[in-house]
Amino acid sequence: MELDKKCIGNDFKLFLYVYRLNNKVLVSYDEVPEGAVIEDLTNAKNIVLKLYNKKSWVTTELDPIVTVNELKTEIPVSIQQVGTHCVFLDYDKDNSDLKDGLQHYRTNRDVFDIVSTMEEATLGDVTVIGLVRAGIDGMSAFDVWKLEMGNNELTISDYLAYLQKPATDAVAAGELTLTQYIEAAQAAQEGAETAMTISASEASKALTSETNAKTSETNAKTSETAAGLSKTAAKTSEDNAKTSETNSKTSETNAKTSETAAAASAQQAAATLAGKANQADLVQLGADLGDNIEPALAEILNHLIGRIVALESIIKNGVYKNLQVDSLDVVKSFNIYGSTNMIIPSTVAPTIVPDFLGQKIVNYTGKVVYEAIGVSSVSDWKQTTN
Repeated sequence: MELDKKCIGNDFKLFLYVYRLNNKVLVSYDEVPEGAVIEDLTNAKNIVLKLYNKKSWVTTELDPIVTVNELKTEIPVSIQQVGTHCVFLDYDKDNSDLKDGLQHYRTNRDVFDIVSTMEEATLGDVTVIGLVRAGIDGMSAFDVWKLEMGNNELTISDYLAYLQKPATDAVAAGELTLTQYIEAAQAAQEGAETAMTISASEASKALTSETNAKTSETNAKTSETAAGLSKTAAKTSEDNAKTSETNSKTSETNAKTSETAAAASAQQAAATLAGKANQADLVQLGADLGDNIEPALAEILNHLIGRIVALESIIKNGVYKNLQVDSLDVVKSFNIYGSTNMIIPSTVAPTIVPDFLGQKIVNYTGKVVYEAIGVSSVSDWKQTTN
């Protein structure tokens, strides 16, 4: 059977009934299973009733009031979510045959759907879902009557007799005919139904007003918080922009200062060295400045003089590990000791691209010489001997 639907947003009561069929426990909300008997929960222990939303997978533990096989509980707005809802019931009963003395029972059943709009709901806002009564809580005329002095222990039958009493008294006194009595009874019943409708309507209006007030208050606080966050973010952005501008100006100033200092140092060094072109002049410069400069500077100049002398010696009588020149003119003799890329020894045919025209590769294993006639690819080697 299709589950009835309840529009989200209204508290309602849930009534469930527990039965036993063929030693199996069942929970029902709309009908008594055929052949089932009442499962008395009066002495049951550890009763746990949970509501499970099949769409969001959220489980909420409920707090039921137990009367024999009836479970009555509230479904407040705070736990309502759109989707099909299922109940899980667990409880224990004494059983001396078991080790811990308790027999555990568990059962479950889908009970209702909660939908998001009134158009989807069954019978609008106030809905009867089988024996699951869904609607806004409010006092009926019977409830109001019971609050009167001396009526608290009376039943609905007593209340109906109370409603009929004026008519029955009138009939007994011969003041009304049977037809008039029936009309009076119907009028009393209609009055009671009207009172119940008004009570539910007023409760609905009160709940709606309270909900709207809370929503307005929440929206106001949310707007205030958002405004504060926006103001803070704007101030932070402004501060960051100013800090970036300041850092940029500082970096520019430091760069200019470093550039100026470097230029001044280079100019001073160039002027000093230009005026002191040889070793004797440098020695004299050290002597001239010795009395006027800090000991550390004098020590640096002496070290520099020593390195210049060593450099002169290397230039005059040097053997160099690495030397690069744009042009080399040999006026007497040119001797090569060791390997050079002018003539490359090898054991195989050329596999590299020539470095320059005329470069040679000697394959001393095959007794073959190759000469470079181009510098584009390996094929630019030409064999010059057989």
